[in-house]
Amino acid sequence: MNKIFTILLLIVSVNFFSQGYFSGNINYCTPQNENSKKKFDAVIKALQFPNLYDKATRAIVDVTAKDPTYCDAFFMVGYLSDFKKSIRKLLHTIMLQIVWLKINH
Repeated sequence: MNKIFTILLLIVSVNFFSQGYFSGNINYCTPQNENSKKKFDAVIKALQFPNLYDKATRAIVDVTAKDPTYCDAFFMVGYLSDFKKSIRKLLHTIMLQIVWLKINH
């Protein structure tokens, strides 16, 4: 009974928190660039239209390249990126993030 309750609680909490996150209302980190937040919000809105996924993917990868501290954008790249087209740019951005973390911590 305890396992069932734990699993049910986990499912409900994940569903609750993901709804706010994917609506663009919740952000876990603050972007350095105000334009990054505007582009992130535009990507969230573009997710309502499947024909805009490619443009949304390019836009969010661009945000991560220009603002390597914006963790929410990195999270969204994981959902949107087409591996063959954006992996090189994504890896470069991740490397920048690692360097930034080493310098600042």
